[in-house]
Amino acid sequence: MSTYYIGADGGGTRTTAVLINEKGEILKVLRGKGLNYHAIGLEKAQMHLKSLINELTLDLTDATDLKIGVGMSALDDLPTDRQLSDFAGNVFPKEDLFLHSDAYMALMAATLGESGALVICGTGSMAVYADKTLKQTPAGGWGYLLGDYGSSYQLAVDGIRAAIRAFENTGKETQLTNAMITRFSLQKPRELIDYAYAPTTVPSDIAKFAIDVLNLANAGDQAAAEIVREHFDILSRTVDSLTKHDLPNTVWLFGGVFEHNAWVVDLFEKMLSRFKQTVRARLIPYPPAIGSAIYAMKMCASLTETVLETIKNTYKETDF
Repeated sequence: MSTYYIGADGGGTRTTAVLINEKGEILKVLRGKGLNYHAIGLEKAQMHLKSLINELTLDLTDATDLKIGVGMSALDDLPTDRQLSDFAGNVFPKEDLFLHSDAYMALMAATLGESGALVICGTGSMAVYADKTLKQTPAGGWGYLLGDYGSSYQLAVDGIRAAIRAFENTGKETQLTNAMITRFSLQKPRELIDYAYAPTTVPSDIAKFAIDVLNLANAGDQAAAEIVREHFDILSRTVDSLTKHDLPNTVWLFGGVFEHNAWVVDLFEKMLSRFKQTVRARLIPYPPAIGSAIYAMKMCASLTETVLETIKNTYKETDF
């Protein structure tokens, strides 16, 4: 019987999953629907994952022992036994299912199963630190209502507030007002009220304005630049505190805010260097789905240096 490992990055709207054999060879990559059971319900999340697994293993002809690692946007940490049992249900063997937060699995993709620190800045934001025992400590991730510094949603909201203040002559003059009108296809600023409070408007719609905030900040707009600096000042302090003022040499980064704005990576590294001069901020080298598979291998005591080398080599030939 051959053992295969599935790693899944289960986001709110989309899941990326990878199939890896016991040698570390990446065999297949697929994308499917989200796994956040808080948003879609447990049964749908189970079925979305089961559908991906069935498709990933469709071409396997030998008897298989399947181990499944899943990074869950619905989890903040290791699942409780109840959470694990509920998600496994009658669909997955509980002993073959390894769940953790999506942030933790992204960190595993960066460190290849070792300790480290990671910051995610997408629609939301979160930081996570794993010590030498791989015990996770999270920070941020409070969600759009409570505020996630560095997230595209919070950058967008702060940019909109600065645009409104400029429009009402209570704040700095800024190009954010014109950008807001263009981004949301408004005739005048107050039309944003109807758009923002419409039942069909979701946080990701508002978060799109972060593109304009970041572009204007990079172009020298003072109001936009102050917003960005404040966000990453606070986020750098969060990471320093999270690591108990002992930053690792590399802080790993993931998410669209970093991936599409190299200058933000440089800014964040500069902010971090106030606490440790030699620290470097770097994008994660492998996708979180690979981190999920690595985590499953580590939990099954089957992760070796040879397997890791094979994963790294075959990743270069894989279309993620």
